[in-house]
Parts: sequence; C-alpha cells; structure tokens
Amino acid sequence: MGDNDLSGELPAFEESKEYQMTHLWIYNNNLSGSIPATMGTTMKHMTMLLLYGNELSSVLPSTMDMLTSLTWLDLASNQLSGNLPNEFYSSTSLENVYLNYNWFWGNVRPRIKNLVNLKELWLDNNYFSGEITSGYRFLEDLTSLQLHNNSFTGELPEVFCDLVNPPSGAPLDVTLNCNRQLHTEWQDYVECNCCTESQCI
Repeated sequence: MGDNDLSGELPAFEESKEYQMTHLWIYNNNLSGSIPATMGTTMKHMTMLLLYGNELSSVLPSTMDMLTSLTWLDLASNQLSGNLPNEFYSSTSLENVYLNYNWFWGNVRPRIKNLVNLKELWLDNNYFSGEITSGYRFLEDLTSLQLHNNSFTGELPEVFCDLVNPPSGAPLDVTLNCNRQLHTEWQDYVECNCCTESQCI
C-alpha cells in the first residue's frame, strides 16, 4: 500500500486479538495521528514496519519492544517527537532503524549498546542533543550511522574512532556535524579528531 494517497489514522488494533501479519508497508501516503500502542501488543509476528513519508505525529509507543520479531523499522519523514522511550532500547531484534527527518529530541542513551543486531541506524535531521554515547562501540554489526543535523555536542569518544577508521576491515559509514567552519555560528557541533572531510558535514 505504499506510494498511494491514503489518508486518515492507523486503526487501534483490538487487544483481544493476535494478528499474523508479518509486513506492514504503508509508506509515502498521507496518514496522520499517532502510532497505536496496541500495534506492539497484537502484532508480535511483525518483521517489517514501513510507515515513512506520512504525517504521523505524537511519540514512539512504549510497546514497540513487544514487537519481538521486528527487524526493520522505518518511520522516517514524519512528525514524530519526544524522547526515545526506555523500551526502545530493549528491542533487540532490530537490524535496520530509520527515524530520520522527524522531531525527536533528548539524548541517545548508552543503552543503545543493547541493540546488538543493528546494522543501520539513521537518526539524522532531528533535535537530538547531548554528548554522543560510547555505547555505539558495542554494536559490532553496525555499518551505517547517520547522526548529522542534530544538536549533539562535545568530543567524540576515543573508542568511537576505532569504528570510524578501524585498523582493519571496512570503516563505519558515519556522518556528523563536526565541521567547525560550518556549524559554530548557527548549530552545535561535535569535535572529532579522527573524522574525514566526507564524514563531517
């Protein structure tokens, strides 16, 4: 149901039922309202949830961690806001997470290290702030980390440099606001002594 002109809100799924759906793709439509909390309690077989390119608002439901089979979560380009709930950091099945181009704020907590299966994490173009956690270094399968166009500050943890420019193996695909000339006058930036020009934007 992607790339259509669907409008309205997502239905509140009946709590008394357990749906067998494994994929829900309603991307690039005109859906509004919030993501129902009952989605987490009734769709435990869901592996892919693609709702990007809509007008969804409110916060990320705390029941998302109950989607214990979910590997692919794409909520990019909506109007979602608030802190990432504590329960998000317990969603250990997640492999690909795209929350970019929303209105999320607050810091990304060190508990991000619990998401050990993450391969791609895109948090760019939000309102996240605070220092970048060293928890990312525990994500051994991570290949792409997009953090630019937020309000992160401070100095990139030294252990992070082993991911950005590893002594062996493929470097992490990462982008940060670490170009001092571009960001000192209008946006917070991150000090990174090991980042290349292509990683600092």
